[in-house]
Amino acid sequence: MQYFLKKIKSKVSNSLCQFLRIDYVRFFIGSLRLKYFALTRGIKSLESDNAFELTIFHNMKSVKNHKLDFLMPRMNKLIVPLLGIETVFPESSILVIGPRTENDLLRLFSWGFKNVKGLDLISYSPLIDLGDMHSMPYEDSSFDVIICGWTISYSKNPEKAASEMIRVTKNGGIIGIALDFSNMSPIEAEKKFGYSIEPTDGSFVRLNSAEQIYELFSDANGV
Repeated sequence: MQYFLKKIKSKVSNSLCQFLRIDYVRFFIGSLRLKYFALTRGIKSLESDNAFELTIFHNMKSVKNHKLDFLMPRMNKLIVPLLGIETVFPESSILVIGPRTENDLLRLFSWGFKNVKGLDLISYSPLIDLGDMHSMPYEDSSFDVIICGWTISYSKNPEKAASEMIRVTKNGGIIGIALDFSNMSPIEAEKKFGYSIEPTDGSFVRLNSAEQIYELFSDANGV
């Protein structure tokens, strides 16, 4: 009897989670959770010597203007392909690096994934650990899947970030990376947006191609 009750409870839970695929349902639930946890837990941040100076400032704007974050569909490009990988299961342990809000985590829940957490320099949520992707607070081989979408571009030391991702991913695991190509210089970005994440003195060139990502993970044997 306990087995059947557990199965029924699981099916009901999965059915309800599917509603999170609807953007405004996810936004409504995510907004309520953000406001509740921001009041009860506060919004914490952690500085990183390996992140660009304005990383927290830039991403805090997205937490405050979270409607855009919850309605932005780009993370589907990393999440939906997981459904077609036969070594990834609903019980697989998944880490999302730099989610900002719970949006990415709720999307994963909506597709039936159960063991999901985030890691970010900003956190209000019990689902998002406060930490630095350059020095993750996890043991070796902790996760089946790591998703790092539009986050590694904030790093001054992407080699170290890549090394940490490889370290905490299980042998045979999946690492999904996404970034935007940009031909806009930091100076042009500063003129357009009022500030630039990257140094305007040209002391660092951001990751801007798939070839650079492949090179970063060229030593990822078995991942």
